[in-house]
Amino acid sequence: MATSLIRTAATPANSLKAGFEGSSPAWPHSTDPDRLLTINDVAEWLGVSKAWVYDHVTRKRPFLPCVRLGEITRFRRAEIERFIEEHAKSHGSS
Repeated sequence: MATSLIRTAATPANSLKAGFEGSSPAWPHSTDPDRLLTINDVAEWLGVSKAWVYDHVTRKRPFLPCVRLGEITRFRRAEIERFIEEHAKSHGSS
């Protein structure tokens, strides 16, 4: 989905992280940095669809790092932050 990639690349990584780390009602669990995130959490954080997240944990580039627990897919917050920073840098944003 080109629109979501442009949005992610055009939005500074700090802005995306700020929305997650703040006291926004959408992120009541933000005080626990070790909590594994769900596909819904990551989709909302990145501003993309759940289908985009599924695609990028399975077969599309850029690959979104995840943790597999049997059939359950979860994400480490630090890896998603790194993904945002690397993806933003690769498209000329800082």
